[in-house]
Amino acid sequence: MSIKPPSLSPSQSLDDVITRVMSMDKLAPQRRKDLASALRKLSGLIGRPPRDIEANVEALSRHMAGLTSAMAGMTASRWQNVRSLVG
Repeated sequence: MSIKPPSLSPSQSLDDVITRVMSMDKLAPQRRKDLASALRKLSGLIGRPPRDIEANVEALSRHMAGLTSAMAGMTASRWQNVRSLVG
């Protein structure tokens, strides 16, 4: 049985997502930190603060599709983790 979080409204930002993730008591503290870190890292790669990035899966996927680990300045395994956590 999976636990589905409530859907985000289209006007929510990555900052809203980070806030929601950090408040999810059912997730282990380290998992919450990892998810928030991945979202902040993607925000930095996009070049805008999380509050200025719409929480839109398709748009975020397009941003990530155009990046490589070298472009992101991290190891391939760390980049894969970021991609997975954001997904």
